Amino acid sequence: MQRRKNAGWLLAIGLLTWTAGGCGNGEDAKTVALIRTNEGLALEEIGRTYQSFVKRTQQPPKDMKDVLPSEQGYPTGINALKRGEVVVLWGAPLDRTPQGGSSVLAYEKKAPESGGIALMQDLSLKQLSADEFKAAPKAPGTASAAPAAPAKK
Repeated sequence: MQRRKNAGWLLAIGLLTWTAGGCGNGEDAKTVALIRTNEGLALEEIGRTYQSFVKRTQQPPKDMKDVLPSEQGYPTGINALKRGEVVVLWGAPLDRTPQGGSSVLAYEKKAPESGGIALMQDLSLKQLSADEFKAAPKAPGTASAAPAAPAKK
């Protein structure tokens, strides 16, 4: 029983250290703040499921069907995809180079008109104004979002 308690504390301390450990510079602190929003969490989860698919298959997902099996592990991201709240540039490779940090891989559907959070090709998150979004390079993929559900009458 004591071992289980200790393991729980070690896990909690490890998670706090991991979460806070990246807060040393401004970019990491901004990312942590973005992830704490529902939209940021959704994009973070989409990035993780995208990366998981690439690691498993050695190629990027071609459409939403490829990442749907990850729903149990990343429910916020997958549900945002299903609701059409996020646009993904499917088929784009991940890019961990400095250029990847400036190329948009996925974004809030409202970003082109009013700005929003974008998932970059290096899997970082950025808050972009509408003008910044329009000027940002886009990853070479096919943009698509699930159609929004029709409004109930």
